[in-house]
Amino acid sequence: MVHYRQAGIGQYAVSLLRAMSESAALGPDDTVDLLQMAGHTRPIVGDPRFHRIPSRVPPHNRFEQAALSVELMRLRPRPQLMHCPDFVPPRLRTFPAVVNIQDLAFLKFPELTLLTDESKRYYSQVHWAAHNADALIALSESARDDVVQLLGVKRGRVVVIPAAAGARFRPPADPARARLAADSRFGLGPNDGGFILFVGTIEPRKNLTTLLDAYSLLKARGSVSPMPVLAVIGQQGWLFEQVYARVEKLGLQDLVYFLHGVDDKSLPVFYAGARLFALPSIYEGFGIPALEALASGTPVVSSNGGSLPEVVGDAGILLDSQDTTAWADAIERVLLDPALEAQLRQQGPVQASRFSWERAAQETISLYRIVLAHR
Repeated sequence: MVHYRQAGIGQYAVSLLRAMSESAALGPDDTVDLLQMAGHTRPIVGDPRFHRIPSRVPPHNRFEQAALSVELMRLRPRPQLMHCPDFVPPRLRTFPAVVNIQDLAFLKFPELTLLTDESKRYYSQVHWAAHNADALIALSESARDDVVQLLGVKRGRVVVIPAAAGARFRPPADPARARLAADSRFGLGPNDGGFILFVGTIEPRKNLTTLLDAYSLLKARGSVSPMPVLAVIGQQGWLFEQVYARVEKLGLQDLVYFLHGVDDKSLPVFYAGARLFALPSIYEGFGIPALEALASGTPVVSSNGGSLPEVVGDAGILLDSQDTTAWADAIERVLLDPALEAQLRQQGPVQASRFSWERAAQETISLYRIVLAHR
C-alpha cells in the first residue's frame, strides 16, 4: 500500500518500520523482510537488517491470496512470522500472522464507503482474517470495541497499540515566522486572516460538507475579519465531487484552497502555520492528522467520531460531526479568543506526547515474540 497511496495504512507502515529500526527491542540478529512491489525501489528503512523482497502481487485483487501464498512459500529461509497492516493474511502459510484491523468503517457505515464488486470480494475476507490471525492489532480502544462487536472476536485476542505523530511535527520555535511562511503558500500577507487547515482524503466519511457549511455560516456572521481561508490537503476519494459542488453552491471558490500532492516534508509547515485544525470526520479508526496537529501546537476542533476522543482528549474541542452551528461557534471562539487559543496550543503537544512510535515499535515487536513463543 505504501507505493499506491500515501494515506493511513501506508503512513502507518512506514512510521512503524522506521521506529522498529531504531528500537532496542529489535536485536542485532533479527531480520525484517519487506514485501514491496517490483519496480518500486524507494528505500523505506536504511537498515541492513531490513531486506527488500520484490513482489509482483498488487494489493486488493482477487488473485492476491493465492499468488502471495506462492511467493512466500518460495522464500528461503521461510518466514517465521508475517505482519499484515492491511488485515488480510495469506490463507496458505506455514507461519503465524499478526494482523492490523485499522477500522471497520465499511461495516459500521457502509453508506459512507464506496465498495466496488472487487472491493466487496476483498473486504468480505475480514471475518475470516480476524479469526484466522494469531493476533490482532487495533490502534484504539474504540477500534477494538468495533472488532469485538462486529466480528465476534474475543477481546483478549485484540491488542491496542496506538500510532503516533512523527518527530517532525512539533511547535515552531518562532510561531509568527511559521505563520508567515505558511501564509505565503496561499499568497497571503501579514494583514490577511491566515488559514484554517483540514488534512485527509476528500470522501463522505471525512464530512467536509459540514465544515464548509460551518465556514460559510461563520463568514455570514461577519464576526471574524479578515476571514481566514480554508486549506484542504488530501487526495480525492470517492464522491469528492460533492465537496466541490458544495464550495460552488456556497460561493466559497475564492476562499477554499484544495492542495493535492503535498509531500511529507511540506506538511509540518502547514500544521505549524495554521490558525486552527478542523477534522469533522463521522468516523475514524485512529485519526493521525489530529495527533499531528496537536503535536504541532495547533488548536484542534474535532468531531467525536470513533477514536477521536481518545486521540484529542481534553486538548481540543470535540463536537457532534453533524452540528453545523456548533462547528461555526467553536471555530469562532478559537479565532476570537486569544486566551483559548493559547491554552489549546499549550495542551496539544502534551496530549500528543502520550503517543509514541518508539513505544508502538516496542509493543509490536513484543507481540511478535509472544506469538512465536506460543506457536
